[in-house]
Amino acid sequence: MAASDPQDAIRLTEHVRQEINRLTREQLDAYRSASFLTMSPAQAEVCDVRQESIRKLIEQLWILRAEIKNFKV
Repeated sequence: MAASDPQDAIRLTEHVRQEINRLTREQLDAYRSASFLTMSPAQAEVCDVRQESIRKLIEQLWILRAEIKNFKV
């Protein structure tokens, strides 16, 4: 996900950050629920997929951060 200019990179960074926050909140809610009730295999699979999405988004965030640093403003 490459940005064409600094403003695009900043917007993309904010979008990715918001998505990480949303997914992290969902993940925490799932873990809280699992502490009171056992997690089904299907729920565990959803958590695994969500965790992988969070990991990929964090990776994108680092790439965008590097792009922003490389723009000559």
